[in-house]
Amino acid sequence: MICALLVFQSRELPDRLSTISPWLDSNELPIETVVTELDRQQHRRIIKSHTPVDGIPTLPGVTVVAGARHPLDAAVSWYHYLRNLDLPP
Repeated sequence: MICALLVFQSRELPDRLSTISPWLDSNELPIETVVTELDRQQHRRIIKSHTPVDGIPTLPGVTVVAGARHPLDAAVSWYHYLRNLDLPP
């Protein structure tokens, strides 16, 4: 969301955040679908990945932004994520 705010300079986004900024490591959609959607975008692309920075190729015109979270924040977020899943006890 932070990158989308920087790109669009507004809280009003042109589409859902998950469409604007796909997560390449996810298996929710086939990679071909994700690439097709990215090719259609006319704005600067925002792509999420859990790939370590040294695993991302450096290309002219590409800016890589690496983000990190405080471990306690990540743990609390994971706790709430698991509580919201509909898993058997």
